[in-house]
Amino acid sequence: GSARVQPSEEGSEGPRKSRKSSAASDMAVNRTWGYLQGNVLQSQKLHETMLRYSHQAGGPLEHEGVNFMPVQTLDQLHAQACLVYDMFLEVVVNHGRNSGGNFKLASPGGRTVAAFGPCSGGKMSVKQFQLGGIKSVASCVRKLDIAYSRDVSFLLDMCRETLYFDTVADITACLKAIAADKSLEIVQVKSTMDPRALPGESGNCDEPSWLYAGMRFISVCLRMVGSEHARSLCVDTHVCE
Repeated sequence: GSARVQPSEEGSEGPRKSRKSSAASDMAVNRTWGYLQGNVLQSQKLHETMLRYSHQAGGPLEHEGVNFMPVQTLDQLHAQACLVYDMFLEVVVNHGRNSGGNFKLASPGGRTVAAFGPCSGGKMSVKQFQLGGIKSVASCVRKLDIAYSRDVSFLLDMCRETLYFDTVADITACLKAIAADKSLEIVQVKSTMDPRALPGESGNCDEPSWLYAGMRFISVCLRMVGSEHARSLCVDTHVCE
């Protein structure tokens, strides 16, 4: 949470500094929202909608038990994704670099086997890889129609990236680092590493689900609740995968 200045006597230096700091903060927020409205959202109506929802959301993890209003439109979710993606990608790159995680290389002509490598960050390095990026609107619409009865709040992979590891030990190290990262909040984890974690339709752990077939993976959905930048753009509650 943010520190609060205790009230002091009139004429002291304390109140004047507090008012100046508050005014400067308000000006910065106004500039941020003005830029978003004119250059990113390009819609006064969408801007006002996001601003209204951001006030309802409150601060991250400081209001346990508060029921946040879910995302209601695909436009709103897509706008959030556009704002948070670069921050999210930076987090994924850093954790991958520190834990031995690799990205899938972009396929040049003629290559038939997938190749993987570490990403050092930066625009030139990122261009070498096949990134998940932001889910297309067409894919979102298909998924909403088929799986989620058009409830946009169920879409948790609008922003998604994948790290590939050589060993289970590296995956474990990365998961521990994510769990210890104060800028992140884990909201959901799915794993196909152990068939007992995915019981079949009967509910019996000895009869693993069809999800256990194929490539083993661990899906982690998180929010960037501790990022000041994400908070300033009111996208700290957006779920990324």
